[in-house]
Amino acid sequence: MSGERLDDADLAHLAAVTVAVAPGRALDAIALLGAWRAHVATCEGDRPGVRGARDHIAALCFRDWIAQVSALLPADLRGRYDRTVAVIDDRFKALTEPDVDGLVERAADFPDSMHDWWWFRIPRTGPVRDDLRHHG
Repeated sequence: MSGERLDDADLAHLAAVTVAVAPGRALDAIALLGAWRAHVATCEGDRPGVRGARDHIAALCFRDWIAQVSALLPADLRGRYDRTVAVIDDRFKALTEPDVDGLVERAADFPDSMHDWWWFRIPRTGPVRDDLRHHG
């Protein structure tokens, strides 16, 4: 569908929109999207030893920063960006389930920043889930 995908002008704009991720370090909207996509792809691959609880927590922080970037975008670009993110989010939702035991919260140890839906999901299987259970 025309106008639904991110085009070259969109990508140029997204490359210029950054959020601080650490003191003196900022990442742009494209890098954040790539990090979230890579985390989900790794979890889908279910490769033992590749990811653990810390990697999962870091990826959830990337998803937080994506939400921050989205809020900075003009409405039309935000819509296209959010639809791109939603495709990755849907993949994440498909391989996770509600974290009824609060394993992510215990492993993250910073519950004040945990308020969006992605913080309350845990992989159904795999090394991330196993490591979260170990930390819980």
